[in-house]
Amino acid sequence: MAFEQAFYTSATAGLSGSRGFQFSAASPGLDQAILSQLLPYAQYTVPPGCSPRPTAEEIAHFPVALAFHRLPGGEAVLLRSKYLGTDDSGRSGNFFTHFLVSKDPSEFTTRMMHLLAWEADFWQEGNPQGHQQLAPLAGAGAIGPAQTEMRIAKACDLLTSLVDLVQFENLINCFQTGLNPQRRLIIAAPDEAVAMMVGCLALVLPNNLLERLTFTTYSRNPDRSDALICGTAAGSEFALGAGTEPSRHYLFDFFAKRFPKLPQNTLFARTITRWYREKDIGRLLKFKGFVDRVNIAVEVGQLDHLMALYLMYRSLELPPTARMPALRFFIERRLFRIPQLLDVIINVLKEQAENSGEAARALQALYQAVRDTGEIDPIQTERLRQLLEQRRPQPAPSLDPELNTEALNVSRSSNKAGDALALLKKLAGSGDGAIPVRELDSFFRTAWPEGLIQPDDALALAGPLPKVILRSNRFVESAVNGLLHAQDLLASESGSITSRMLQILKDLESSPLHQTLEDGTRAKLENCLKLTTWMADFSMYKSVNQQLASVQETFATLPTRNHSSRSQVMGKAILRFLTAQGKDEALPHFLNNLRKIHEPLMWDRLGHTLQQLPRNSVISVDAFKILFKFLNDAHRENPNNGLLETIYWEYLMTAFHNLDPKIRKKIEAELAHNARWTEWHRQGGGWLSGLTGWIRRKK
Repeated sequence: MAFEQAFYTSATAGLSGSRGFQFSAASPGLDQAILSQLLPYAQYTVPPGCSPRPTAEEIAHFPVALAFHRLPGGEAVLLRSKYLGTDDSGRSGNFFTHFLVSKDPSEFTTRMMHLLAWEADFWQEGNPQGHQQLAPLAGAGAIGPAQTEMRIAKACDLLTSLVDLVQFENLINCFQTGLNPQRRLIIAAPDEAVAMMVGCLALVLPNNLLERLTFTTYSRNPDRSDALICGTAAGSEFALGAGTEPSRHYLFDFFAKRFPKLPQNTLFARTITRWYREKDIGRLLKFKGFVDRVNIAVEVGQLDHLMALYLMYRSLELPPTARMPALRFFIERRLFRIPQLLDVIINVLKEQAENSGEAARALQALYQAVRDTGEIDPIQTERLRQLLEQRRPQPAPSLDPELNTEALNVSRSSNKAGDALALLKKLAGSGDGAIPVRELDSFFRTAWPEGLIQPDDALALAGPLPKVILRSNRFVESAVNGLLHAQDLLASESGSITSRMLQILKDLESSPLHQTLEDGTRAKLENCLKLTTWMADFSMYKSVNQQLASVQETFATLPTRNHSSRSQVMGKAILRFLTAQGKDEALPHFLNNLRKIHEPLMWDRLGHTLQQLPRNSVISVDAFKILFKFLNDAHRENPNNGLLETIYWEYLMTAFHNLDPKIRKKIEAELAHNARWTEWHRQGGGWLSGLTGWIRRKK
């Protein structure tokens, strides 16, 4: 990322063409219209009661104004203003304001700039080059994960030492209740304390709220500032001593110990404050990661729902009253697209639906929404369906009255396969053909109306009665559907339920019964059995196009909801790419083509694969160069993607350091003149050793 810059101070020469306070330098991207909008934010007024000619020691204690604002055109501005004392002519009252400006506000949220900017090393307090034209600042705030975590730990220590955390909790609560309609928060406290409160709040906010969190750590008169959170000094010109709390702001006066009186604080405020009190940096970062992964625009009033979902997701304590509102939020915002979160919610609803009509209605709404998407893990969808079926009867077709009555009973049973087997054994008697095929098809259509029989149920039926059960086209089709959804379909172990059921169906291919199946069922069976050798077959494909075609065909065969098997296919393809040798002209496009097949899964598996690579791994030099360019391009296109951010800065760097040293040297030699590589390697190269040292000190 790169930011346009501007300096404002008292200077003998600057952009105005005369001496005095002015913009002394600016980047070419900042025209006069934008500079005029920056001007009101450039001013600095000394705190009340200060000497007109303060000493250097006194100046060192003047508050620093770190601020974040939005301009009318949508630009975002991060600035730092500091009192200097005298200017070049010896006049008192000089200060220096350094601006960073971006047309994309998200650039200030990508690396938690609000928290990390307080001690950032890119701030200037003068113009060291004396130039009036400034180059854009590249890489501001772009530090590695280890340094980020260490700075957050330091901020946590500062917060707990400088601030009464009871009032920090109250501050978060006021932010939640006051943002809509906008009600400002005025904080009378030392500048560093204000910076830590703002930064520690910003750390846990969704990015869309973070972009609205305008603030300044110091203003002599908050009435003249439009920041949502405004810090001020003791003895401020603001009416700190007013007897009645104005309706337009909340006042936190840490000097006089005057704070707003509010109802019981929110779940979000209580939980976040507890983590800061316990200095649980890992939990704070995991929550931020969860928020980034959910990646939806959240209104401030929905933060409690987001926190409740996280607590459920991590099996942490949650007030019962927060559960159902969060579940409704989960369904309304369609967050069931996150498989692990959906699995947690299913378990919660299962516990609730037994005694709660509201939970049962939520269960129905969730199942309907999940089914409509067609993208959810079938095992989870089936669990939802079974929960619903326990609460409502199933319609039954009417062929043989006795058989279909029993089939309906089986559909409601918790032991479907066992009850079905007992009934079919009884009806079959000693003859294999005692039950007409039409009746068998009707039976399975009624007992398993969704057309999917899980491998354990299918094996329990086909194993004891293969010559009876396998006569039913409906059973074979439903059993194949169950196998296509099996998580271990591509790599089933010998003797497992999946492998045993697959063997029964392989034997069926050479049986006369195979010819009685419908054409569509035979084709589906053949495709299913073909998948069992996919792992070995894929290793034999030499060209990149053959590999891509195989992945594409496999994804077309596997149900969209078989997340596990699809993950295995994607992971195998990525691992094959990383070890690819030679100069196949299609290789540079391999990852982009995988991205087109299924982008979310490609990112997930790529991150997992890089994270799991062992030390002294062997990745071809060509593949690594392509991988680096691919990730660098993607990161520049999507700077706010939390998963991509982690893959690019953490997993890729870890994978690089885990490479065989000879391969690492070849990569460094071939990319030595690549500017993007140099920047990435410089900014992230030190984080690994920093992380190791930090962990060692913590132990």
